[in-house]
Amino acid sequence: GNRGLKIADTTELANVGLKGNFGDTSWNWDAHISYGKNDQLQIEQNYINFSQILGDFSCSTAPGAGSCTPIDIFNLSDPTTQAILRSAKINPYLSYLYQMKEGDASVNGSLFSLPAGDVQAALGASYRKEYVDYQVDPLLNSTFSLNNGIATISCAGPGSLCTSPAQGGFNVKEAYAELLIPVLKDLPFVHSLNIDLGDRYSKYSNFGSTNNWKVAIEFRPIEDLLLRATASKVFRAPTPTNLFAGPTSDAPTAIDPCAGVAGVSGNKACQGIDVPPQVFSQLTAYTMGSQFAA
Repeated sequence: GNRGLKIADTTELANVGLKGNFGDTSWNWDAHISYGKNDQLQIEQNYINFSQILGDFSCSTAPGAGSCTPIDIFNLSDPTTQAILRSAKINPYLSYLYQMKEGDASVNGSLFSLPAGDVQAALGASYRKEYVDYQVDPLLNSTFSLNNGIATISCAGPGSLCTSPAQGGFNVKEAYAELLIPVLKDLPFVHSLNIDLGDRYSKYSNFGSTNNWKVAIEFRPIEDLLLRATASKVFRAPTPTNLFAGPTSDAPTAIDPCAGVAGVSGNKACQGIDVPPQVFSQLTAYTMGSQFAA
């Protein structure tokens, strides 16, 4: 039958918080906790367990070879071929669970006044915990090996679905501060000019800490036009899947730069090379995680 895909997905999210102010001052406070969960079950339909029928491809009915039933892949309407494929049909599953727990508290208000306005500050701290549990059908569980120095990923099911389970998580503690400084206001060609300074410190439970800052300028030559410029240091933290996933198969595509008339005529390195036009070309590849499945 045709290949199919069934997905059951459930997402849960809860957020509870309180906010208020400190008396008659300009200072406000905000605190909240949140919980999120994504649970997904995926069923791949009408795939073939090739390891189950491998012997049918090398089967021979020659005299003295024994008895077996060879598969004729060039005649899919043959009842024998259909019966062999039907006997090896599988519907493997993949299940994915992601959880996130977070708590955050912050305060903000005015520090003091300047001729152009109040200097405002914001301070905060947060705690976040992430966890992932990715389970795969044993038929799709990857086996990684080196054959003559060539990395190979294989599984009992179709190679395009080979993957690995992943399980693990981390937590991060963060503190941040931000300062808004009004520099100029209500002058010719300067409706307002502000400087925004910020810094965030993050400490991860299993791969160290980082400090990231920003400096921004907000300029309004007139009230209806805002110009902004920002210089900042940013950090991309790995996800739980990045940290705990195992090897999976892949089939990236590549285009030969010398394929087709445009490639040959536009690239001097392609002169004298005749490569047929290509729609796409798949390459054997693998994506390596930090964990290996046993």
